[in-house]
Amino acid sequence: MLAGQYPTEGKKVLDLLLAMDVKVQMPDGLVCCGGPLMWVGDRKQAEKAFETNIDILISAGVEQVITPCPGVWAYT
Repeated sequence: MLAGQYPTEGKKVLDLLLAMDVKVQMPDGLVCCGGPLMWVGDRKQAEKAFETNIDILISAGVEQVITPCPGVWAYT
């Protein structure tokens, strides 16, 4: 997800969290949040992306999502 679009920023966030002894999970299979799809009017695909991520995060037991991406933050 973040690693694909903004690898430098993603690494900085990961390094910071690890330096703070924060438990970090990055489950496989996460996709773009769907915000850009929604913004261009593709509601069906946006909902599919959102549901994919929710299913993966719930299955992985993720309790909190931290992201430096303003689109993810705004959409979720």
